[in-house]
This record gives sequence, structure tokens and C-alpha cells, in this order.
Amino acid sequence: MIATCRALILVFALSAALWSQQPGAASDAANLVSQLPLSFIPNRGQWPKAVSFESRGLTGSVAMLPGGVSLTLPIIDPNAPPSKTPTAAERAAPGSLSVAVQYRGADPEADLESADPRPGTVNYFKGNRPEDWVRDVPTYGGVIYRGLYPGIDLLYNGREGRLKGTFTVAPGVDPAQIRWEYRGINTVDLDEATGDLVLGLPDDRAGVRGKLRELAPVAWQDIDGQRFDVPVKFRLLPDRSVVFDLAGYDVTQPLVIDPTVVWATNMGGNGTDHCISVCLSASGDVYVAGRSHSNPAVTAGLGWPVTPGAFDTTYNGEVADAYVMKISEDGQSLIYSSYLGGGDPSNFFVFGGADWGLDIDVGPRGEAYVVGWTEASNFPVTTDAIQPARNGTNIDGFFTIISPNGDGIEYSTYLGGTDHDYLTSVELDERRHVMIGGYSQSTDYPTTVGAYQTAFGGGLQDMVFTKFTPDLHDIAYSTFVGWTGIDQCFDLHVGPPGSKLVYLAGNSDSVQNFSMYGNLADVTVVQPTNGGTSDAILVVLRPRGLGAEDLVYATYLGGMGPDNCLGLDVGPMGDAYMTGLSGSANFPLKLSNNPISGGGDAWVARIRPSGQGLNDLFFSTIIGGAGYDLGWDVSVYQDEVFVTGLITGTFGADPYILKLDNFGGIQSIVGFGGPYFEMGMAIDVNATGIVISGYSQCQGPTLNFVNCASVFPWVNAYQPYYGGGSGDGFIAKYEH
Repeated sequence: MIATCRALILVFALSAALWSQQPGAASDAANLVSQLPLSFIPNRGQWPKAVSFESRGLTGSVAMLPGGVSLTLPIIDPNAPPSKTPTAAERAAPGSLSVAVQYRGADPEADLESADPRPGTVNYFKGNRPEDWVRDVPTYGGVIYRGLYPGIDLLYNGREGRLKGTFTVAPGVDPAQIRWEYRGINTVDLDEATGDLVLGLPDDRAGVRGKLRELAPVAWQDIDGQRFDVPVKFRLLPDRSVVFDLAGYDVTQPLVIDPTVVWATNMGGNGTDHCISVCLSASGDVYVAGRSHSNPAVTAGLGWPVTPGAFDTTYNGEVADAYVMKISEDGQSLIYSSYLGGGDPSNFFVFGGADWGLDIDVGPRGEAYVVGWTEASNFPVTTDAIQPARNGTNIDGFFTIISPNGDGIEYSTYLGGTDHDYLTSVELDERRHVMIGGYSQSTDYPTTVGAYQTAFGGGLQDMVFTKFTPDLHDIAYSTFVGWTGIDQCFDLHVGPPGSKLVYLAGNSDSVQNFSMYGNLADVTVVQPTNGGTSDAILVVLRPRGLGAEDLVYATYLGGMGPDNCLGLDVGPMGDAYMTGLSGSANFPLKLSNNPISGGGDAWVARIRPSGQGLNDLFFSTIIGGAGYDLGWDVSVYQDEVFVTGLITGTFGADPYILKLDNFGGIQSIVGFGGPYFEMGMAIDVNATGIVISGYSQCQGPTLNFVNCASVFPWVNAYQPYYGGGSGDGFIAKYEH
């Protein structure tokens, strides 16, 4: 593995926790600002010459100096009103605390370069002499110490109250050169439980001692185009200076150190468990839906981890139950966790389970919206359900709303026809309409008058889209989307606010020509015809009840082999970001980072459905190497694209987090996992961080449950152990 290394990355984060430790809580405005990225401003004469860049915010300021950084933190009166934030005068007051990070042996003349230009400029009007004013100073998202040590660069960026550093170590360079000390602190200690450094600050004038926390570092090496974890930790030396302790690092190869894992945990019991869908709330709480085959009746205490007071703490299924879970922002507690399912014996359809939770979204009150499918005739429904009973004896979809504290079901219904129906995706629009996507084999799946397609398309399966009224008392709109073959929707997202659009993505082997198709005859799409066997597909609807006119855009994306789309997100400009699996040697690429292997490639694409043909395709790129790789889910945040899925190689099969810029350029790839089989199944990103979920199967040449006990890279884990079945779910949260 080391022999094919291309780079190693080291990342650490300094958290200025002084403000947050004071009594009371910051105002909503302060909380909002605290989620914003740090902005670094170059010195154009407004500060002393020693300062090259500075970043200022609610929790103080950071000055970038030769050979290190200086933090100025305000002393906060603990008796101040909870909503009070420090003023500029308070930040500059003599009582402010100053803490410096000084890199020993660093080049004091290392160039400091700006990185990541930000919109907007800053003006400094000091005094009444215009010649002393400094205008139009640009802002940046980061600062690079170029050549801080020979062959070693350091990038600083981050978010308010948390300064993040990323070292990049060139080939043949020893990272043992990196050594630093803290000045202006009373104590420095290593937290053995978390790997963090805890810095004790001097007592302030109110007698309250604050702390800074340097989060445990993470390192990876670039191996055949992918990045994989390298064991790393802080080592505190007797003189209170700090170095990185790296295990198994070949200094003849390149190296980098980033991003910070906040927490990572297994989640499961004595059966096979999957964390299929994950969603972040605005406050950072993590919502998870999936399926569990962990039955406490088999092994006492080893069922799915449910919480007292949850609406259903009893395992219901013969083979599997769906579940819903809410985890605290820091990953240390379950706010609630509950089974969700019926008790009928399984017919062993498709996945061999009775109830599966496939997608989850969060409402404004903290309520959870969950969809999936069930074989049970006694799945829990509410008295006001649109469809209170299963339609026939086959699989039906379900839609359920869980109360904010998890102690009850606010709404629950079946949704389907007399054949098999699968609900795969759910999202709320800006007016709180519940939008649901999936696919159906039922010719009598419920549709509404005036919908785009009220009759089944004629193949084996059709995509379906259903929109509920806000009060859930009626179906506002419901339609098939399908033709002569198998047409499946695996993900759905609503368009930008005001657009009234809904996007469906999946795969189709139907033979259509969208350039000659009804309402699309005057619209030029990226790929109007199927490229071969089965293609990824994107469909955009405006559900107004005008029949064929409701179809706004539809395009295939694929080559001669089997291709599909598993994940979809929609950006603020209405662009569709898609990811999936390609088996085509001629998959359509644009600005691709890697060649096609043809043996199973992950891909990511950005399509703007504007009717400009191939110009609608902003980028389409292959990710991965020569092995079998797939993209399972995608999330867009602030012009950055995050993808998770599965990569394979001699190391086994691992999940990953891929970060792309808005034009498909790879910014980073982080692979992690144990030596067996793990895959990422869902990803969500917002101001509070990055969260992924998936499945970890302890499987080598043969199943070996004993060796499963310590294979997953747990960090601050709620469940730092393997549950004991053939597979556990996992959830991991990262900083940006």
C-alpha cells in the first residue's frame, strides 16, 4: 500500500471554546454567524507590518505571523446578558487573552499566500485623512504558509471559533520536522479518550478559566488516486512542545494531514443492520433511517439500540424491521431510537426483509419524515391515513412522520397498488408539501386527474411521484413516469425556491427518443436516446396538473453497458448533481479526472436542465481506480459537491468522502474503514458539518465474527464495538 502512495495529508483543528463556555447562550444571530467560514484579510497597511493576514469574528481574532499564528480572545463577563456578544472594543481591551502557536525551526521567511478567494471586499476608514484610508481589500477563505518547513506547506482555514490547519508533506520529506509550542497558556494536556490537546488558559478577571481544544489529527496517503487513513496522533513532549506521531509512514513517499473526524460509530446488534439514509438538522443533530435484523429475543441486550420512551421498542419482523434514530450533534447520545414495522412473516421478496426505511427528511419542528417499503399487513398507520391498509398481498410503500422527541407517530400510511411498490425518497418543499419518489409494478398505483401520466407505462416498473397536501388529508398530485421497460426512481429532490420543480433520478432501459417526445420536442437535452442496455436518467417535472405539459426535461446519461444513478441533489441554480455506477466503456464524460475502466466505475455529473443540449452537461467525471467503485449519494453545499459510495482495491472495500468543486475538479478524497467490506450509503452536508452513513460487513475470505470486534475506525463513538451479526450500520461526522 505504501509503495504506491502519492501523497499524505495531516489535519488538525483548534477550537476556541472560551465564548461557548460562558453562562447563557449566544443570540440566534451570533449562532448564525458562528456557522460561517472564516474570512482572512490581507494586510494592505491597515495593521502592523508583522501581520500578513488577519481573521476577525465574534470569538476573537487570528493574526497570521511569520512562523506561527496569534489568537486574541475576548474576556467575557459571565454576568452579561445571554444574548450579548463581544464588541470590537471588548475584543481589543487590555483584558483580552492572547495565545500564540509558534512552529519551532520553521522558516521565518516562508511566503504567506492567499487561498480560496471570497466575494466581497473590506474598507478601513481610520481618521479623517483620506490618504490613510485603505479601500477594497479582498477576502479569502484560507492562508497558505508555503515552505513553512522544507517540503512542507501549511494551509489554515476553518469556521468561526475553530481554526483548521492542513499540512501537505512532499515526497521524501520527513514530517518529524513539524514541531510547535503554545504561548500564553497555563497548561497543555493530552485527552487520552479523544486524542485532543486541551489548553488551559489563564484565569480571567471574572475568575472563569477558559480552554482551547486542539482536535485530534487525521492523516491519509494518496494511493492510486484515492486517499486512505494513516494512523496519527499528537505526542506531547516534556518541554510542552507537540509533534505528530505517525505510524507506518514511508518518508520516501508524499504525505498530507486533513479533515477532522468529529465522531464515528458503529450502530447495530446481533443481526444485519444498515444505516441507509442520513439527514442533518440545522442544529447539527443527525437523523438516520434504515433496516435492522437485530432481535433482542435471540441474544438478550443485543437488539437494535432502542431508547426508553420511543414509540416502538419491540422488534416486530421475522426478518427485518425499519427503524428511525436521532443522534445528538456531538454523537454521544441517542435522543431517540425506535423500530418501525409490522409483524407478518416475510415472503422473502427482493432483499429478504419485512420493512425497510429508505429515506428520511427533517421538518421545521424536528419531526422526521420517513419512507420505505413493507410486506406487513399490520404496519403501524394512523386513523387519518390516505391508505390505511395494504393493497393486496404484495409489497407496498409506506410514509410515516415521527414526532420530534420520538415518542409517537404523527402520521403514517401505506401507499401503493396491488403489485409491488417501493418508496425510495422523500423531501419537503418550501410550502411544506411532502414530495415522495419511488417506483412501482402496480398498474393501479394511485394517480390524480391531470397528472403527467395517469396510466402505467407498459414495462415491468415505472417511476412514481406523489405530492401530499400540507395537511396530509389528500394527495395533491400523483403520477407515473415510465415507458416500455424498467424505469426506477432512486432519488428525488425539489427545485430551488419558487421554481415549483421536482427532480427524479434513477435508471431506465426503456427505448425512447426525448427529442421527439411530446412536450420535449422543442427541448434539446443532453442525451435524448438510450445509449445501450440501461442508462441513468434525469426527469424534471412541474406538477401543475396540465398533463403532458408537466414534463419539463428528461435525459438519459449512459453508454453501451449498464449505467444507473443512485444519488441526486439540486443546487441553488437548479442544476442536478448526480452520482452512480457505470459499466460502460463509452460513458459520456466531460472534464473527467480519470479514464473509464469499464469494470464498474463511480461517476459524478452536473446537469443544468436548460434545453441547450450537450451544453447542459457542465461536467461528467469518473472517480475511482481499476477496481469496482460506485457513487451512492451526493450532497451540494456552498458550491462544493460531496459524494460517498464504495471503492475497492487490495485493501478490501471501503466507503469514501469525495469533495469536488462546482466544475468537477477533485479537491479531496478521504477513504476509511476496516480491512473487510464497508460502503457509504448516504451523505448530507450543511453548516454544521458532513455526515455519512452506511454498512460495515465483517467479511474476509470467510466470516470471522471474533475479528470484527475492532476493525472499524471509531472516534468518540457512541457504540465503539461490533454488534455481533453479519453486518453493522455506521455513522460518521466530519468537519468541513
